[in-house]
Amino acid sequence: MGEREFQLLSQLIIRAPEHTLLDVGCGTGYFTRRFAENAGTTVVGLDVDAAAIQFAAKRSPSIQFVVGDGGRLPFSDRAFDAVIAVTSLGFMKDSMQAVREMCRVARYQVTLGLLNKSSLLFLKKGRSGGKGGYAGACWHSGGDAKVFLNAAGCKNVQVKSALFWPTESLLPSWLDQRFPFNAFGGFLVATGSLNHA
Repeated sequence: MGEREFQLLSQLIIRAPEHTLLDVGCGTGYFTRRFAENAGTTVVGLDVDAAAIQFAAKRSPSIQFVVGDGGRLPFSDRAFDAVIAVTSLGFMKDSMQAVREMCRVARYQVTLGLLNKSSLLFLKKGRSGGKGGYAGACWHSGGDAKVFLNAAGCKNVQVKSALFWPTESLLPSWLDQRFPFNAFGGFLVATGSLNHA
């Protein structure tokens, strides 16, 4: 599942030589590490959970990890070329404030990976407060994502999704390959551009 999520994010995130990327709500750093593996990309991971940041830093000592709040990012304006937040927005108190902060510190692009409330995954894991790792998560729609990004100053907003069928058996994998990035996938990605050069 993580690989399919990364493929979709990779399709939409613009990368260039000496590109800088901030991963907001990075947790233990899975996506931070994946993007850092791309040649020329300098990635910083940020999370409010100090234990998760400590784990991530031990696992990937060459990457900078910072303890911080997504609603009050400890970086100057336009500090990064791009900013991503992969499913972390659904666990933040004020989603709109967090997106505004991401747009403040980004020069060119902000990309949100969200839990899609128009998906089979929501029906299986998200209803009634959520189950397991999804407990307490806020699920969003493509419309929500467009509102967040447009209100924060982003242009040319695109929305795609993946993981139509939320399990790892052969049939779901085949369906995801056959119908990639359909509108009802459990993982929703929205990206918008900025002109803060």
